[in-house]
This record gives sequence, structure tokens and C-alpha cells, in this order.
Amino acid sequence: MSRRRAALATFTGSSLSTLIAAAQAILLLPLCISSVGDRLYGSWLATGELLLCLCAFDFGLPNLLIQRGGAAHAKQDDATVGRYFATGMIMLSGIAAALGIGLYVASPAISHTFTHGDAANSQALIYALRLAVVATVLTILNYGFQGLSRAIQQTVWVNVASVVGSIIGFGVTLAMLLTGKGLEAIAYGLVVRSSIGLAGSVLFLLRSKSTVVLRKSLHWSPEVWRDYAKHSPALFASGVSYALMTNSQVAIAVLLLKPEIAVVFSVTRRAAEFGKAFLDMIGYASVGGVAHLTATGDESRIRKVYRELNATYFAAAIAVMSAYIAGNSSFVNVWIGDAYFGGLLLTILIGTRTIAVCWSYFELSFLRAAGEIKLASVAIMVECAVRLALMFGLTLWLGLYGLPLAGLITGVASGFWARQRQQVKLDEPKWVRLRSFAARTAPLVAAAAIALLIPSESWLDLLITVVAAGGISVALSLLFESALSSHVQTLRTRLIRRPA
Repeated sequence: MSRRRAALATFTGSSLSTLIAAAQAILLLPLCISSVGDRLYGSWLATGELLLCLCAFDFGLPNLLIQRGGAAHAKQDDATVGRYFATGMIMLSGIAAALGIGLYVASPAISHTFTHGDAANSQALIYALRLAVVATVLTILNYGFQGLSRAIQQTVWVNVASVVGSIIGFGVTLAMLLTGKGLEAIAYGLVVRSSIGLAGSVLFLLRSKSTVVLRKSLHWSPEVWRDYAKHSPALFASGVSYALMTNSQVAIAVLLLKPEIAVVFSVTRRAAEFGKAFLDMIGYASVGGVAHLTATGDESRIRKVYRELNATYFAAAIAVMSAYIAGNSSFVNVWIGDAYFGGLLLTILIGTRTIAVCWSYFELSFLRAAGEIKLASVAIMVECAVRLALMFGLTLWLGLYGLPLAGLITGVASGFWARQRQQVKLDEPKWVRLRSFAARTAPLVAAAAIALLIPSESWLDLLITVVAAGGISVALSLLFESALSSHVQTLRTRLIRRPA
């Protein structure tokens, strides 16, 4: 499978999983709130962010597997790929087991903290939290298989398993909610989804033709262990840092404000979070291919790919967040009621913050894939410390507005720093940069005006608004982003019939 096809397969599979999660949230959130209650559900959202942070306790092993394995695979050295995978999985298994036991024991204290001592809610949260711990452990194990699939550019099988798991998990949660199971219904859905995803990944290793050679090299390697041990501390620290600064907003809102306000914030940003998951995949899906390409040393090709990926990211990000800003107030109102909407200013801050932090992640992912692992890790740790301090300080000062504002400030700073550190320079004329900036800014301004002046009263009106805002943004990107000109030409060739 080519680098482009592998990245596309990863991006498609992850996007489908995100769409399923979006459908689940849209359909189930009103049912969850009515069944669980604002206060308990807000506490659950906060602990859910904590579990997402703990998924970073893979110690960066999958990321290193993608980089090292991708470079080895580019040289047709599948034996090295096998050793990196086997050694990494042994280490991941020990980490996951220790983490699972620790979280199981700590779940009462965690539950008590996030329910503010409410005994009834705390007890309900403990059971759901322990089920979610099982899902977290399975997810961490699956990261190793996902890293292998991206390293060898064979991602279809693993992505299909992820999509199937998401669909079945959705069904389990819906069925249990309808029978009155409450919070545990969500947790059981997570366990089912992660179990199916891991099972599919194991089948990929055992049955795929692409893993035949490396299966013969699946054994512990002291040399590989030393490489992991050398780099994993920095990767672990950066992984935890990234998880903390991106998955702590609801928890901070619960701790500094109260669970009910955290629910308002979560509902207001819900659509943006699905957009963020979609945008992050542009960087994550490309890491294996970039590592593979970097190993070839083809500088002109690396420069071209970097420019295309950068332009593709901004085209997607501006389109998604323009649609979010234009339609979010109407979406929340039609979906669950305007009592759960945090306001247009909060929506704008969340949208622009999402663009900034995803761009920062994209630039740092490219830097890491090019071999600058420690440098990118240190940058993430510094950004985390600054962002957390800003989130606490600005939330105490500005309330909910402080949470996205902190991310916007640090995301922009980190992204520009990472771009300057790239050895691959864009080398674009000033007028080209100004044209791109205008094309990226105009749709966001127009989206805010639409949200303020043209509210949607139905799902159909909302759909028209979102499609229009996103479509205009895509059109401007295709017209004014020079790095996308080849895609425009391809589109023209397909749409315009050539004379015989």
C-alpha cells in the first residue's frame, strides 16, 4: 500500500469512527441527561476526560514504533519491525495491567472528588468508572497494533475493526439506556467498542498476508528495549502533557465552577470536539508515511508533501470550524434546548481554539515523524505547563471563556514555533501568504455573522446553514491555496469532458 493510500485509509476509518461517535452523541445525549441527571452526568464527563488522559500512559511506545517501524519498513527490514512491535507489546502489556489495577483501587477517591462528596452519585460513578477502566486498558493495548499497522502502511483491517466496534458499542449503549440502565450503559458501550477493536487488531497480526515476514521476528530484543527506554520518558511526559492540556477543560470546569456548568460547556463544544478528532487525524494518519518518506531522503518530495498537508489541514479546519460557528447555536437549540448553550462568544472561542491546537499538533507530529522526537516532546511539555496555568487563571477570571482562550493562545504560539523548527521551509512569497490568510479568515467572520443574524429553526435549516458555510470555505481554499492547485486541476479534469 502506498503512503498516500495508507494515510487515506487511516483517515477514512478514523473519520467513520468519529461520525459514529457524533451520531451517538446527538441521539443519546438528551437520553443520557434525562436518565442520569445534569450533576452526575457532569461528573462522568470530568472523569471521562481523566481516562482520556490516562490513555497517554502508553509511554509513547506506539509513536516510537510508528517512527522506527516506518523507517525500517521503507528499507524493507520487516525483521526490525517485528522486534520493535513484540518488545513494545510486552512493555505495553505490563503498563496496561499496572494502570488498570491502580485505577480500580483509586476509583472511589476519584469518584468522591468529582461528585463533590455526593454519596449517591459517587457510588453510581464508581461502578461506571471501573467499567471504563477496563475499556481504557484494552484501548492502550490496541495502540500497539495500530502503531504497527501505520508503520507498515497497512491500516485497512485495523480501521474496519474500529468502525465495527464503534457501531456495536453504540447499539449496546442505546439498548441499555432504553431499559433504564443509566450511567453504566455508557460504560458498557465503551468496553464493547474497545474489545472489538482489539480483537480485530489481533486478527490483523495473525491473519494478514502483510505481516507474514515480521511474525517470524516477534521476540524480545534488548537493543530495542534500550531504544524504547531511552526515548519513552520524554515521549511519556509529552503524551501525558498533551492529554492533560487537551482533555482537562471539563474537569477544570467541574472543580472550579460546578458540574451543571460543565455540562453546558460540554454541550456547547460537543460538535467542535468531533471536528477536532477529524482534524487531528490529518496529522496522525500522515505520521507513518512522513517517517517512511523522511527515511528516503527525497528533499523535494518531502517539501511538496509538507506544503500539501499544511494546506489540506487548513482547508479542512476552516471548513469544519466555519460550519461549527455558523450552526452551533441553532444545533444546540434544536438538539437539546438553548438552556444548554454557552453563547456565541464561547462558540467562536472554542472554534478558533480548535483550529489552533490541532494545527499545533499537526506541526509537532511532522517534527516528531522527521526524527526530532525529544525536541517535539519538550515543546509539548512546556506548552502543557503554560496552558494549564492559563486555563486555571483565566477560568477564575473569565469563567468558561478562559478555557478555550488559554488553548487559543498557546496553540498559536506552539504552532508557529514548530513551523520555524521545520527543516522543510514553505518559501512562499509574502503575497501568497497574505492571500492564504484572507481565504482562511473570511469564512470564520462570515460564519459568526450567519450565527448572529440568521438563526435556524429546524434540522433542515441547520443542515443548509452548515453545508453552505463549509462549502464556501472549501471553495475559497481550492481557489486561493497554491499547494492545492494539483487537486483543483485533477477535479477540473474529471468534471470537464475532453474533446475526442
